[in-house]
Amino acid sequence: MDMAILETLTRLCAELEAIEFWNARYRRKQEPEAYETIAFQRRKKRRSEIVRQIVFLTQDRQRYWKPSQKCSALHGKKTGPKKFSFVRIS
Repeated sequence: MDMAILETLTRLCAELEAIEFWNARYRRKQEPEAYETIAFQRRKKRRSEIVRQIVFLTQDRQRYWKPSQKCSALHGKKTGPKKFSFVRIS
C-alpha cells in the first residue's frame, strides 16, 4: 500500500508542477486572452483539489511521509514553477 500512496503522491506532485508552470506563464502575460483567464481559474480550483488530496493522503501517515524541501508551493508561495516530491521517513 505504501508504494500505491507514493505513486499517487508523485502523480499529484507532477500535476502541481504543470499547474505552476502554466500559472507562471499566465502571470507573465501583460494582457491574457479570455480563455487563458478561464483556464487560470480552473487550474486554481484543481490546485486546491490536489492539495486537499495530498493532505488527506498524508495526514494519517505524517510519521511515515513528509514533503521534501522542494514542496514549498504547498505552503502558498507563488514564486514560479516548483518541483514537488515526497520522501519516506525511515
